[in-house]
Amino acid sequence: MTARKGWFVIYAAAIAIAIAAAITFATGPKAQPTVGLPFATSTSVGTSSTAIIGANPSRRSISICNPSSTAANVCNVAPTGITPTTGATAVGVGLAALTCFTPPSNVMNSGTGGGAGAGWNGICNAASQSLIVLEW
Repeated sequence: MTARKGWFVIYAAAIAIAIAAAITFATGPKAQPTVGLPFATSTSVGTSSTAIIGANPSRRSISICNPSSTAANVCNVAPTGITPTTGATAVGVGLAALTCFTPPSNVMNSGTGGGAGAGWNGICNAASQSLIVLEW
């Protein structure tokens, strides 16, 4: 009788484990929470206009930042199709040191996209400056 009780306990435990596993796997894994963290891209920009980020139609928002701590380092950015320039007759959005450009939310929410999905070009007034692009 003792051997039978021992096997009964083993079978009962195996059945309990199988039921627990079935319940666990039947409900499926929990999804990771969606966090609105941006994708960051760092690009080196010089004194001639260059592409800093390609077009992405699914991009919901964009910020372009000049992380330079030197006040004289100024960059200009513009959507693809516009060639940014620097100097007295600069073309594009000017980015002084330690500043960012983000299209206004009223433009972003108007259905036009506000240029968020467009590719962007950049130029700086000194060679080998970094620009950081944040995409959501």
